[in-house]
Amino acid sequence: MIHEIVKSLNDITDNFNEFNKIREKCNNVAYERFRFFRHWYYLDKENIFAPSKFIGYKGTTLNNYCPITGDGKDGRKTEKILKKYFIEIKINTPKYNLYYKKLEKFASDIERELRVKVFIHIQKTVIAHA
Repeated sequence: MIHEIVKSLNDITDNFNEFNKIREKCNNVAYERFRFFRHWYYLDKENIFAPSKFIGYKGTTLNNYCPITGDGKDGRKTEKILKKYFIEIKINTPKYNLYYKKLEKFASDIERELRVKVFIHIQKTVIAHA
């Protein structure tokens, strides 16, 4: 099966909003595999996080998300479009620590834990205004 990579910030934002329904709906694969997500993206205006593999493919929902190896989805394939809108924050910097605390709170609010090492990406527009 060929999965369509997102093409715009609107596609990405739709997926962010879908992922954040995880707050009300915990009986899905994304919720169960929450601890496995490594690359997290943050939308400043909406104040929400979502993992790269979830937001990188068009039309991803909590119902159709399936991280099975060999399903044709690969986070590395989505990096090009995501890098157009987001930049990674260096680990162990004050800015990273600020966003990590927000991500940690999000995880805690839904009774999930983060993996030991996570990478956080924020919108380039946030950096321009920082």
